[in-house]
Amino acid sequence: MLVMTWQAAALLGFVAIAQGSQSVGISDEPYHHLLLQNSVVRVFTVEVPPLKSTLPIRRDHNGVIIYLGDSAAVSTVEGYGPLTIMHYDGEVARFDAGKTVTEKNDDGVKPYRNITVEVLKRFAGWSYDAVKGEFNYPPAQLSPPLGLDASSTQLLDMRGVIAARIQIAPADSYTVRTHSAALLVALSELELKTDQEGRKVEKQPGEVEWFANGLPAKLTNAGMKPARMAVLEF
Repeated sequence: MLVMTWQAAALLGFVAIAQGSQSVGISDEPYHHLLLQNSVVRVFTVEVPPLKSTLPIRRDHNGVIIYLGDSAAVSTVEGYGPLTIMHYDGEVARFDAGKTVTEKNDDGVKPYRNITVEVLKRFAGWSYDAVKGEFNYPPAQLSPPLGLDASSTQLLDMRGVIAARIQIAPADSYTVRTHSAALLVALSELELKTDQEGRKVEKQPGEVEWFANGLPAKLTNAGMKPARMAVLEF
């Protein structure tokens, strides 16, 4: 009688999985960990160790990635060759559904970290302008941050979500209210007071907070350093 060792059984199981499934959903990728889920979004924290790679990830929904820390990742989109991309801390970039992507951390020392937001509604896609004879693609990325300690706001309508990168100087306030559901992602340590009685926003970099009815009308930086955050309005 033929007896199979557990090592051989495990190897055959791995081969069967690899042959039977070329990609995994984002929630089944080991380096993606669910932070928040509701009827609008699924939010994942991602941390890929040095020189490690994700499994091929099937992107079933449109979404946005907020990068935490400067990093270099080798991105391979199904059907295309690998491409090394440099990401900066606080970068905000849109992605479209329907693609399978593998990402490898190209840094031998630091983890590759981001917040990945699946948006559970359709984004506006590209369109063709027959008059101009050219394609009109939706904006996909915020410009790099200004790099100043002063208060600043950068906004971009990504045709499905409005992305903002906000910096509030100590003792200063941000007073432009969102009018629909919003996700706040801390890019620095946050100690914010709001105009809503008893509500504060105290977060570490990479932590998130959901505002079902939009941001409070006023956010005041009660900390000693500039408060940096990304906000997505849906």
